[in-house]
Amino acid sequence: MLDGPLVVLFEQEGADEAEDGVNESRQPSLTDELFIELDARREGVSSPANVGWGTETLLQAVSARPGIAFERFAPDVMKQVPLRTPHLNRIVMDQRKAGLLRFDLPRGKRTPSPETKTWPNDNVTA
Repeated sequence: MLDGPLVVLFEQEGADEAEDGVNESRQPSLTDELFIELDARREGVSSPANVGWGTETLLQAVSARPGIAFERFAPDVMKQVPLRTPHLNRIVMDQRKAGLLRFDLPRGKRTPSPETKTWPNDNVTA
C-alpha cells in the first residue's frame, strides 16, 4: 500500500467534494457523462465541424454535377460526412438562403424533396 504525501493529497482532494458532486467552491464536478456529451457535440454526428465539412462536400458535389437531384447527392455526402438527413436539409436551405445554391421547393414544402434538382448559383461573386 502507498504511503506518503501523494496519498495524502488524493485523500484531501477527495474530501473536498460533497456527495452531490459539488466541491467546496460550489463548482460542479465534470462527470464522465458530461465529458462524453461535450465530446459528442464537438466531434459527433452533425457537430459544427461536420456541418462545415458537409457544407463543403455538398457545394463541391453540386458544382461538379449542376442540376443533380437531392436523392443523388445526399447519400454521397452522408457517406463521407457524419450527418443525418435533417441536418443536410438545413445545410441545403442555409446555402440557398446565402445565395450559394439555387433550386425550387415543391409547393407547400420547406425542404427539398428527393427529386429536387439543385444548381450552384453562378451569380455569386467571391
